[in-house]
Amino acid sequence: MKKCKEKTALCCAFLLSVLPISACNLYEQSSSSTESSGFELLTEDERPKDEDYNVYAYYFPNSGTQNVDKPWDPVNDCEWGLVQRAIPRFEGHQQPKVPLWGYENHSDPAVMSNVIETASSYGVDAFIFDWYWYREIRLGGKGNGTYLEKELENGFLNAKNDNQLDFAICWCNHDAAGNKGIYETPEEFEIMTDYIIDNYFSQDSYLRVDGKLYFGIWDMSAFVEMYKNEWGITDIRLAKAALDAFKDKVKAKGLGDVYISAMEYYVRAVDSSAAWPGGIPPKDWDTAVYLEIDDVTDYKLSLPKDDAYIRYDLDMKGGVYEYSEWAKKQIEAMRKMKDSYNKLEINYIPCLLMGYDVTPRVGPYTDWDVTIGIYPQSPVYYNNTPTEVGNYATQIKKILDENNMDTVYIYAWNEWAEGSYLEPDAQYGYDYLRMVQSIFGS
Repeated sequence: MKKCKEKTALCCAFLLSVLPISACNLYEQSSSSTESSGFELLTEDERPKDEDYNVYAYYFPNSGTQNVDKPWDPVNDCEWGLVQRAIPRFEGHQQPKVPLWGYENHSDPAVMSNVIETASSYGVDAFIFDWYWYREIRLGGKGNGTYLEKELENGFLNAKNDNQLDFAICWCNHDAAGNKGIYETPEEFEIMTDYIIDNYFSQDSYLRVDGKLYFGIWDMSAFVEMYKNEWGITDIRLAKAALDAFKDKVKAKGLGDVYISAMEYYVRAVDSSAAWPGGIPPKDWDTAVYLEIDDVTDYKLSLPKDDAYIRYDLDMKGGVYEYSEWAKKQIEAMRKMKDSYNKLEINYIPCLLMGYDVTPRVGPYTDWDVTIGIYPQSPVYYNNTPTEVGNYATQIKKILDENNMDTVYIYAWNEWAEGSYLEPDAQYGYDYLRMVQSIFGS
């Protein structure tokens, strides 16, 4: 994997020099009130020697305007409004989350330039943008098919320092804001991938892994379900042929091969018996092997509801996981997952979940009730301090080292409405970033 940036040690003066004036003022006003998380940087002897881990952070592109022809409105143009309106749901619940830099427009190249500078300086090697495409947008005359693309296309790609950080996309082939991913077709996949090749894969800063162009697919089961045979039965062979044709198109453009990454949960969700015509898959069947997926990951592995790590407030229907206890269970599951995929010779890459609190998406006037069992009525992962996240990251690093791996995913850079972010906040300042740099930086 090519490196196009130089990691540097940061000091407060340097950070203030790269932040916009408004952010500098906010930092000066907020820094005295930010809490110390207790996280300590590793000593020189403890830090990695001759190692430089690849740190790829998922980026959610809904903190910037989608309409560049009207004045910036952070309350109504994007999810900043949800973040600002969030309310605490139980004693000690830290909501709303407040970004240290303010509610900035990340579709602005100048703003994105500061984001890139900070991320790359603290050891992040690439942003993997959540990326959306909808047939109904294209056919409805509302655009070319892309959705929430402005932070990538207007912000990142026009930033003066976009070569300082690699980028890639993960195709989020699911419903969003009323757009229906179920309407996608094999023909639409052809149109979509043409757009991806022409607009992204040709960029010098597009992420390559093992020399291949990275392409993530969020829901592999939904992708496979797009491909039906003449009897209307899902046929995974047609899905495999579509992926192969996509790779061939990329090679024909002289861009090399494609690296396919997928969310593990949705790979397992592919029903092999239904996806293989006749109902009997070949011997030793495995979806990931058959589709030639290069890596799988999962930011939040499914775990049983064990009272040892989940508690419910008896006065309400909200559920709270203690982050540290959840992390212990997650590491156990992650090790089993890694061993399983090692046997298949497929790379399972751990993902560091920064936190999980989707109560902002419930809305301030709706009851929080996890017994409903439907997102965003979900438990909160509580006490995800930089110290506890750092402890979890240290265990993930051990898994990497034991398996001679050098890559970790992080969820996420800026998923504020889900309580999962690396960006500086008013509570802990830059401690999350310092933690990542300390553990995964060289």
